[in-house]
Amino acid sequence: MPWIKIFISHSTKTEEAEVFLNAVKDALSADFDVRLDRTGLQGGDDWREKLYRWMDEAHGAVLLLTSEALKSNFVQLEASVLVWRRFRQPSFVLVPVLVGEVDVADISKGIFGEMELSRIQAVNLDDPGSTALELLRCLRELKESDTPRTPREVLENRVVKLLKKENTEEDLRDAGRHRLGWKNEDFVAGTDYYEKFARDLLGAEIAAACAAVLHLSDQGMSDALELLNLVVPAWVAEEDAKPIAQLALSELTRRAVSLNASESWVLHTYISRSCYTSLKHGLEVCELLPPSIEDSLAAFRQQILDYFKPTNPFASAGSPEKIKRLIEKRNEQARPVFVAFPPGWIPDAKILDALRGEFRTVTFFILTGEAPAEQVETIREKVYPLKPLDATRAESAYEEYAAVYDLLNR
Repeated sequence: MPWIKIFISHSTKTEEAEVFLNAVKDALSADFDVRLDRTGLQGGDDWREKLYRWMDEAHGAVLLLTSEALKSNFVQLEASVLVWRRFRQPSFVLVPVLVGEVDVADISKGIFGEMELSRIQAVNLDDPGSTALELLRCLRELKESDTPRTPREVLENRVVKLLKKENTEEDLRDAGRHRLGWKNEDFVAGTDYYEKFARDLLGAEIAAACAAVLHLSDQGMSDALELLNLVVPAWVAEEDAKPIAQLALSELTRRAVSLNASESWVLHTYISRSCYTSLKHGLEVCELLPPSIEDSLAAFRQQILDYFKPTNPFASAGSPEKIKRLIEKRNEQARPVFVAFPPGWIPDAKILDALRGEFRTVTFFILTGEAPAEQVETIREKVYPLKPLDATRAESAYEEYAAVYDLLNR
């Protein structure tokens, strides 16, 4: 069975669109695992969660752009996710297909223009069969690649590498039975228990995941703390954190998010979850302190410049312009840069605009904490509000992490 997954985004409401969609689906199905909402979603599915998961798991995607699709909110949302995937992961193959009267000018304006979709080579042929054959040619590099991998698969592989360094399959079967709920039917000949354990560990509730890591530590795993840092961000739902990386790695200008949290740990786990990295993610996060002078803008600007000042042994003091260019360089390397305002400190809209104008590739994070709703409302149009945080769940997750961390770090 084909294992390389291709997601098809579409909105087909005309006979012409149906013909193109069927031709594309039929041509790709022989060589790829095609993810299409018409055939893959079953009654009772949480369709929104499933579509997001399909886009995360896909190794490539087709954007079938009919005139109806250009107006569809769902296609626009899917396109933003898929463009982000391509920006973040150059090996991700995304092919726009222009159907009917849709041309390059149509995808050079509006939301598609902001995504710079027109910069991606599109297929624009009148015949459905020829279009399908051209798509197969475009996607051939995935088929010929030994290991096309998604960010999630890369993260799973990091866990697998850690597990293989010190743990036997019997160690994993034992931890799986006692901590991850494995049953007798889970033990099937030919199973790669390292891959299964990694996948189940990253998908487990945080209490079970932390208990499994501690179990492996008790069996002698010396890298258990590193494993914990890879696993713990999974307490955050993927869909809750996803917009962070989408904004941070896009060409859109509204690089600011807000979350009703006040803990640094929450900030870092959200970023790690969104970017599929360890809690010790290596990404640069400048956590601002409350301004000590009356000019808040000047105080915040200086803190950002000081934080990102080059530290290599040959670096000079660096002018503000040089430091800003170094920050922008991170964006070219697909390594997002974040600046977090002090918890509960809601910046004036003018301050936020000024900082975003100076530091164009920084993603600003506003932890609203216990700030009054009317104060948060003053910047509502300036930021992307993340789904409200369940404070009780966040506190419980932190307690699970902190208890195991302290045991492993002694």
